[in-house]
Amino acid sequence: MKRFYKTVSVEARDGGHVVLLDGRPVRTPGGNGLVLPTEKLASAIAAEWQEQGDVIVATSMPLLRLANTVIDGVAVHREEVIGAILRFGENDLLCYRAHQPPELVARQKAAWDPLLDWVADKHGANMRVAAASPAAVPPGSTPPATATKPATATKPQDILYQLTERPKAAQSFAPLYARRIFWSAQLIPLFALLGLVGWKIRQSRIGDREARRIAALQHEAAELMRRLHHGDASPREYYAEASRVVRVKAALASGGRQIDPNAVDVDTAADTFRLNGDSRERLRRLFEQCDELQYSGAHNGSGKISPEIRRDVLEFIETLHA
Repeated sequence: MKRFYKTVSVEARDGGHVVLLDGRPVRTPGGNGLVLPTEKLASAIAAEWQEQGDVIVATSMPLLRLANTVIDGVAVHREEVIGAILRFGENDLLCYRAHQPPELVARQKAAWDPLLDWVADKHGANMRVAAASPAAVPPGSTPPATATKPATATKPQDILYQLTERPKAAQSFAPLYARRIFWSAQLIPLFALLGLVGWKIRQSRIGDREARRIAALQHEAAELMRRLHHGDASPREYYAEASRVVRVKAALASGGRQIDPNAVDVDTAADTFRLNGDSRERLRRLFEQCDELQYSGAHNGSGKISPEIRRDVLEFIETLHA
């Protein structure tokens, strides 16, 4: 995207601090106001804008991208983000360590204990360290020796001895189904069947969720195309909807990859649609025009788009297929 502004400044408003490009406040990709909690952070983001050359490189502005993520994503899904962080803690290697060999235990302690000490001092969070239980047999011990059975004399194998010898264990003539071991053995195929049923149900739910996701994206794409055909939107709204329908179509064309439309950029969309050089450049200009109008907060002159430009954009979008 080409640089479209000359001056960058910071101003206190809306209960925080905002970055101004030629006097107009910067907005997030989601259309929200970029209101920052401290002047120091606003000045740092303003410096990122100021350091841009003739072409704006979004990847060179990490603070701006982080602020956009917080405002558009984290702020509206706070509870979900907190839950995801807490679930990650269940597998944290800083607290769950190996108990042996001693060399590894010492290396873990030297590398990770300072981090836990910092968390305790800085945030008052005392993290407990757990390790796998040691083996039941202590190191260095030897199992008890087994006694050698004395050699037994060979028993006479005559008919009388075989008939009169008393068996070592009492024999039962109860039917097989009346024995406990028979029903215990039936639990194995039962558990296997229950596991298969559970797996089938889970796969069905996953399939239903994917079908609902695809249906929602298809509905959104159709609604956006209808508005692009018949709507009388401003240039900023028109290009925002045009770039959004490209992202949605790219997500639908991604198949099993399940790409989030919000994560689709120019290169991802171009690769998904297998665009050549000219088409890839047209797609890049469409995204740059959307970003310029989005960040500037202005309409770039006329409040309407000419029918020729509208028709050109629609024809280009309708040719995008995987």
